[in-house]
Amino acid sequence: MFAQNHHDQRSEIHDPRWRRAILEVFNSNEPARRVWEKHCVDAAKAPRQFVSCTDGTRDLIGVVIGGTLSDVEDTRLWDLDCAFTLLVEDGEILIVKGWYATAVEQVVEDITEGIKAMKSNEQTYRDDVLDAEISQKGCTSG
Repeated sequence: MFAQNHHDQRSEIHDPRWRRAILEVFNSNEPARRVWEKHCVDAAKAPRQFVSCTDGTRDLIGVVIGGTLSDVEDTRLWDLDCAFTLLVEDGEILIVKGWYATAVEQVVEDITEGIKAMKSNEQTYRDDVLDAEISQKGCTSG
């Protein structure tokens, strides 16, 4: 979950194999699917917003499964400036304080349409990016 080198970690979200693997974690993780169904507009669609961020001390990488919808045309995108829920590759479900995150990088992909957008957001003020660990035990990693 937490990498030693954010630069190395960031490249994983660009790897389609990694994105498929984290979606397999999602599909095998009942608590993650419940969070997704509770928060998203169309629960039949898979998560597609893959995020890498850091607080300068710890690095996070995963797929966004909940939060606040952004004010853009695509209602499947979450506002990364607000708190958002992230599923990481070992099956943990985390709440991330987006306003504290630095080096936020994302790949937005629709499995049928391919990559639709890539964005990054560099911020300067840092605090602890991780607000709360929701689920650590009992989650499978696929």
